[in-house]
Parts: sequence; C-alpha cells; structure tokens
Amino acid sequence: MLGRQGASLRVGTGRTPAGAALRVIGNVCIADTPASWEWVVRHLAEHVLSAEGNPVAFRMKQRLFRMMSSPAWMRLFPRRGADPEWADLAGAADLVIKGHAGNWIIISAAEGRVTRVYPSQWQYLKARWICRQPAVAAVSPRVLVWDDERLVHGEEFVQGATIPVHDVEKAVGVIRELWPALAPVYRSHLVERRLRPPKSRHSRAAERLFRDLGLEAVWERAHGVRVVHGLVHGDLKPLNILRAGERLVVIDWGESYCLQPPLFDVLYFLFWIARSHPPARVVEAALGDRAWLRSGLGMEVDHAAIEASVVAFSREMMKRFAGERPRAQRRLVKRLGLFVKEAARALGVS
Repeated sequence: MLGRQGASLRVGTGRTPAGAALRVIGNVCIADTPASWEWVVRHLAEHVLSAEGNPVAFRMKQRLFRMMSSPAWMRLFPRRGADPEWADLAGAADLVIKGHAGNWIIISAAEGRVTRVYPSQWQYLKARWICRQPAVAAVSPRVLVWDDERLVHGEEFVQGATIPVHDVEKAVGVIRELWPALAPVYRSHLVERRLRPPKSRHSRAAERLFRDLGLEAVWERAHGVRVVHGLVHGDLKPLNILRAGERLVVIDWGESYCLQPPLFDVLYFLFWIARSHPPARVVEAALGDRAWLRSGLGMEVDHAAIEASVVAFSREMMKRFAGERPRAQRRLVKRLGLFVKEAARALGVS
C-alpha cells in the first residue's frame, strides 16, 4: 500500500521542535513515544528478516525483534533533542537516520512522507537529476517537493514489503518482473566506451580473482573493446526494492547510479541473493533460461557486453568489500568467486 497521495512537505510546523525528545541508537534517532518505538521495531524487523537467508539466524533475529518491540526498551538508550539542521523539517517524524554520506533521512509513516536533507549542493543536485529522469520516476516513490535553497527533497513514503531473500525462486521472480521497467532507465543514457583501466588496488584484486578462476582471457578482452554502457541503479539489492501491492518500487537512486554495461544491476541483485544461498542454485534459477534478459532489455546485448558486465560488476564488488573487516572481506571474496564462476558458465563467458 502506498503512502497517502495528498502528502506534502510541511516546513516549520513546530510539531517536532529542537527540544523534542528522541532516543538515539548509533546513527538512528527514534521519536520518544511508545507508538513510534513499536512501529520502528516492526518496520526494521520486516526489512532485516526479509534480507536474512539463513534459517537459524532468521529465527534468532525474529525472537530478538519480538523482545525489543516492547517500549520498555526505550529507556536503555540516551535521549537527545532534534538536530537544528532538520528540526523544523521533522514534523511528526517516527524515525531519523543519518546516512553514510552525511545526509539525513526523516521518515514519518503517519504523514506518508520521507524527507531527505543533503549535506552538500553536489549531493542534492545529483539526487535531483536522477529522480527527474522520466524512466526513473516511473519506478520510484512520488516526489513531493524540491527545495533548492535548503538542499532538501520530500518524497512519498512507500509502505511496502521488502523483497525476501530466503526464497530463491521468489527473489529471482522479482528481478525478472522488474527488468522490463529498468530497461528504459538503462536505454535513456547510452554511450559506447571501454572499461576504465584497472589501476586501483580493488581492480587488481578483481584481476587476481579472474586469474584464479581461469578467466584471464575474459578480463583482457573486456578491457580491450568498446561496449555499450547505460544508466544503472548501482545498488540494486533486495532492500532497495519494495513490493507495494501490484507495483515494484525502487528506492535510494541518488547515491550509486552510474553508467555500466547492461547486466550490471542484474548481477548485483543476484549476488545479494547468492550471499545467503549456494551461488549455483541462484544462477541456475535466474540464468538457466536467459530469454527474459534479451526480451526485457529491448536491445541486443552482444558477447563483449556480457563479458564487460561480469568484469565491471566484479571490480565494483571488490571496491565495496574494502570497507569490510578482514575476515568478512575474505568470506565475501570467496563467495564472489563462486558466483562469478557460475555466472560466467551460465552466460557463456570463458
């Protein structure tokens, strides 16, 4: 179910003044009311549990969220007032999150809106540009307002269900369903070019991975030819896709979009599923029959573009793994190797 169609951004209402109480948990602030606490815990539980593919971990986290749903737990966390940077934008906020890029995300479920406060003009303009692309707007929450002076934008709060990863077939069904809607986004900005030279340490790590997999020739070919790049989300994980009735809604476009070879977003999404399931099972479910890839994109994808997609995706994942702790990083690299091996086989890359 979508948020209220008539929702609008209300500034300076005074409903959440600077002195209003919030409970602080790391980079998350929760309104200091029992109703808000219960809603936030329930909302977070739905998102976290949908992303958990391990049955044992699922049950443990489920029990933890049930216990934490009691408002009595609020008293364990410190109180603070609303930040002056967004106090007059909060309205009846239930949840305020500080993003890793320094932006603030203010969620008011009752008012059906999300307010995003950007720390720099560059981040604001970047988000405004992508959200104003017609093909992106067609699969995104409805924008309510842009405030160029305060670097703020408001959008509809989509009260949808996060895509679950514990069911491989259902998760794969989502990307198959969404693919034709993402195709116009990809085709809206096409350019033919080579992959960037692999000079960074992340790229060199990806090159070693391909060498270990016996795919050195794929790596070399992918960097030696010009292939079509188009506009992609760049962070198309299950947590960024919501099921709202019959509609699939893609959120958080503003931070990671970029130009990539055609299968980048598909491989990215599938790898998130493969983090919780055997990669061979995920790849077989998604790529055993590739007809949906060709028909959904609405354009021809040649073999060079497929190889470039696998290489570009792998390079980007190595870059993102760099922020993980060493043990987690090793585990993710091993999982990536298994996934790339299976995906290369299914896509005829060798």
